[in-house]
Amino acid sequence: EKKITDTLFWQMGWTVGQQFRLWRIAFPQKSNWEMFSDYFFETAQKAAAEEIVFIYHRQILVLGKNNGRTLPECLLVLKRMMTEGTFVCGASYPFGDLQMLRYAWFQAGFAIEKYLSEKPSSSFVWYDDYAFAGMISYVRETMEYRAFVSPSLIRLFEIDRETGTEDYKKLLW
Repeated sequence: EKKITDTLFWQMGWTVGQQFRLWRIAFPQKSNWEMFSDYFFETAQKAAAEEIVFIYHRQILVLGKNNGRTLPECLLVLKRMMTEGTFVCGASYPFGDLQMLRYAWFQAGFAIEKYLSEKPSSSFVWYDDYAFAGMISYVRETMEYRAFVSPSLIRLFEIDRETGTEDYKKLLW
């Protein structure tokens, strides 16, 4: 496994300790996917310099270096091609170990879910903005979270969700 990772890093020009992001592009309207998926995928793949572009579960995924909130060129090309609302792109939290890809997949998907529920002005949504809510959601899905989280904190999160406040974020910071 280490040899595969070393080879991949060498081929992509990545370094050990590099921070990565996973971008997950979804098409909320199925007709968009059916009509344009091959074209968008091939276009992104051609424009990718230091990223890996692939299709997984009817979505286009881009794995590349974390450059903060600067999009890689392949996503900028897609952004110029598509209109807002025809796609949504969720970006994972930065991670340093490729074994964290399954968590990055969840994070980018959670950002997409937030986009679909909140309809922000941009089709690019960052998990960073929802990290605490995402963590709570992941814990809820994968384990009996109430055994590990203070009831007061759970109640605060539920109040925030009901009222639209962000006191849990203040507490996190």
